[in-house]
Amino acid sequence: KRVSTGGTRYVQQFQRQQADGPMSAAERAQKKRVRAALFPQKVAAARTQDRTRKRDAKLCVADDSDPDENPQQMTPTTAETVLQQYRRKAVQSCVDSMLCSVERAH
Repeated sequence: KRVSTGGTRYVQQFQRQQADGPMSAAERAQKKRVRAALFPQKVAAARTQDRTRKRDAKLCVADDSDPDENPQQMTPTTAETVLQQYRRKAVQSCVDSMLCSVERAH
């Protein structure tokens, strides 16, 4: 059996059935559980860091949803706003052309 120490003080906390070749998914999962039990502070710190990273990324995406700067990353609300602005401009140009033609007629 091949032994993974998990650190210098923790000898034979995780043992592999297969001495050669890559680890199976079950062995990786077992090793992950053993290491989580041995080092709970490290796991908690990694979880907190990941949660913070995901929250910051979500806030960054919400801040960067300006269609003028990056048209590839338009959120549904941004796309809706752009469509409303386009419709307003189209209606305004129609009204302007109608007023112009009425003024010419008089």
